[in-house]
Amino acid sequence: MSPRLTKQGKQRQVWLEQASYLVTPLNDNHDTRDFKFFAISGIDSNELRLAVWHGSDSHYWALSSLQGNEWTLCGSLKEPLFALAGTKTSWRNDVCQVLTWGFSTPIEWLQDVLTNYREKQQAT
Repeated sequence: MSPRLTKQGKQRQVWLEQASYLVTPLNDNHDTRDFKFFAISGIDSNELRLAVWHGSDSHYWALSSLQGNEWTLCGSLKEPLFALAGTKTSWRNDVCQVLTWGFSTPIEWLQDVLTNYREKQQAT
């Protein structure tokens, strides 16, 4: 019997299904107690990944980068990656980011990330 999903868990599942054309679950043993990692379409999953928080009190989706042997949320990096310059590196619904940044769903945010990433790649 699978664990009962919270309201947040059900919504997360719906969004991940809607984003299935953008992200693919990764099964390379890097998932943590707090985050599940996904490959992002068009981005090398050894460079950047989507980390989706498992918490039950809010939604938190973030970009992560491999630093040494660990995946680190990009918002925590001391020096931002050039590929993400000008990109909001996370989406969450429990703080003012939703209103400030204008993305009502993580899918809208992820589409913006991909647009910005592709523009940076074409410029190099």
